[in-house]
Amino acid sequence: MAGVLCASVAAQQLPAPKPVSVGIVVDTSGSMGAKLRDARQFLAEFLKAANPQDDFFLIQSNDRPALTSAFTADTDKIQNDLVFTKSKGRSALWDAVYLALTEVQKGRNPLKALLVISDGGDNSSRYTENEIENLARQVGVRIYAIGIYAPEAARGRTVEELQGPARLHQIAEQSGGGHFAVESIQELPEVVAKVDAGMRAPLKP
Repeated sequence: MAGVLCASVAAQQLPAPKPVSVGIVVDTSGSMGAKLRDARQFLAEFLKAANPQDDFFLIQSNDRPALTSAFTADTDKIQNDLVFTKSKGRSALWDAVYLALTEVQKGRNPLKALLVISDGGDNSSRYTENEIENLARQVGVRIYAIGIYAPEAARGRTVEELQGPARLHQIAEQSGGGHFAVESIQELPEVVAKVDAGMRAPLKP
């Protein structure tokens, strides 16, 4: 009984998770194909872990980025905006991330982060990776990249798709966030837990 009471008291003393404002970028370009279904599954798992004080917006990216959901605490709206989305067009992923970095500053919470779900291919952006890394440092926003990749042997032979994993990793790591390659749905709970904890951790000075 004493052990149970101690555990209960310890649980009560744990600080509540800090709320976070999250910009979500989902790659909906032609290279995603069937991988878009896995992107939807990850997003659904991620939003299940949301704090009631969190808020989110959604940018979909193919030929150009589009803000399809402005900041909201309604996680159902975010998910519903992707239900009928089809994979098509070229990829302006870095433009989408740059737009998200400017948009996320409107969030109501001091902690802000980006979640980027993509295969990392980009063949249509105006902004460069260096510009994204510089802006992320300036505004103090961590980027968490969720790589939804085909098996290496089955990836397209384009330079963009082959280099996608390394490019996503570089941008996420440089921002102080992280890059996670998701290869099966069984990994989703563990990856979601790591991303959620990382986003809520205090920013390093």
